[in-house]
Formats: sequence, structure tokens, C-alpha cells
Amino acid sequence: MNFIRFGTLSPQKQVKYGGTDFHCPPCKYGFYAFPEGKIDQYLLMATYQVGNSSNKTAWLKDENGNKIPHSEFFDEYTEYHFKDGTKIRLSGKMFSRENRKILQDEYGIDDLNTILSEESICIPKKEFKPLLKKYGIKKTSYLLHEAYDGIQYMTYFKQPKIFKYDGYIWHHHLQYVDKIDIIETQGSWVKTTMKVYEKAFTQADATDRFNSVMSCEGSQKKLLMQHFKGVPSRHKNCFVSDHYEVFIEKIK
Repeated sequence: MNFIRFGTLSPQKQVKYGGTDFHCPPCKYGFYAFPEGKIDQYLLMATYQVGNSSNKTAWLKDENGNKIPHSEFFDEYTEYHFKDGTKIRLSGKMFSRENRKILQDEYGIDDLNTILSEESICIPKKEFKPLLKKYGIKKTSYLLHEAYDGIQYMTYFKQPKIFKYDGYIWHHHLQYVDKIDIIETQGSWVKTTMKVYEKAFTQADATDRFNSVMSCEGSQKKLLMQHFKGVPSRHKNCFVSDHYEVFIEKIK
């Protein structure tokens, strides 16, 4: 089975071993990963600092090798969502008086109470697009920033490693594992063979897909049931995926 990992595949000392949190590691040494296609962005933020032994990130530098200040990297926009479904994007920060005046004077929107919500959108400036292409950065969610000498500079997640693994594995799908197949447990984690894990993963994924449809209401639920021909488990899993994380002690 294929897994994806941001950072080194070498076992790392786990400083949170022994904790009671859901995500605390089940062993003193090893590394976290996700089955390919199941990545939780929030969990990637752990140990993201440049220089951390996990080796996930690096400084984003310009052609001259200089770090790029976060304040100089993005163009900031605000997208206005209106009650009738209309969207208007203007440059500048949220709750800007200048933008509200533009909406009234240039777009003829007299009643600003029709604004349903405002969304801040940051887009890399055009001059940095070749740099992003050079580093293979396709998603802005892979961009971060970190302080250095009191200034926030841009960093980025290095390209993830996709690897095949078939050894013993720790995971969170205990409810789908028969007692006879349990090798060891630690907190919310269970250790099994890969064969047992793959079966548990399939059941967990199907359940989450099913619940993604069944949690909808009214006409949306009806349309989804029609689209997937009455089989909700065909639907994309819309739930969080943090419980799909796995922990591998070492790759032989």
C-alpha cells in the first residue's frame, strides 16, 4: 500500500510519547505518515520549523539566495459574498471602508446589508510564480512563514515522499479490527499487520463516505443519493482525515 510523508523516512525521537492526546505517538521512535490521498493539513503543521529533524520545510529564497519577507510575497484581496449568490473580489483587507465605498460607487450596491460574508484571499504576486514553479509548489497551502531575526520569512513544504510499505503499522481503526488480529494497543492506536490494516482502512473509508452523504439534509441528500445510485459510500469523504494518520516504527 502507498503512503505519503512530508519529511524524512528515518525514525524520529517522539518527545510527546506517553501523552494522552489522540495524536500522541504510540512509540518512542518512528514517524507519522498518511495513506496516499488522505492528508490532514493541520497535522502537517507539527514540527514544521526549518531545521527540525523531520526535515519537512525549507526557506523560500529568491534567485539571489535571499529569504523572502512574508509581507512582500502576497497580494491581498477580499471576496464579498452576497445573499443572491453574487461574488465580487477587490484588492485590500477585509472590512475596508474604501472597498465598501467602491461597492457603492462603482458596483451600485446601495444596501451593504446584502453582504453575506467577507473572505480574505492571499495570492502570490506574479513575479514569484516562476519561483514557485522552480520549487514545484502547486498549492498555496504548502507555503508557510517563520520568524528569523524578528522578521517573518516565507518557507515551504518540501515535496512529499510517496512510498510503498507492507510491514507492521500503527493506526486508529481499532473498531474495525478483530481482537485476534490485535498485536498491541497504545491509547487510541492499534498495531496490526498490513493485511489487517488494509481491511480496516477500507471499512473506515466506506463508513466516512456513507456518513458524508447521510449528514446532508433535504434536497441535497436526495440529489446525492440519486447521483451515486443509492450507494452513499461512493461519495467523496468530506469529513476530516486526521484519524487516517498512521505511525511506522521503521522501514526495513
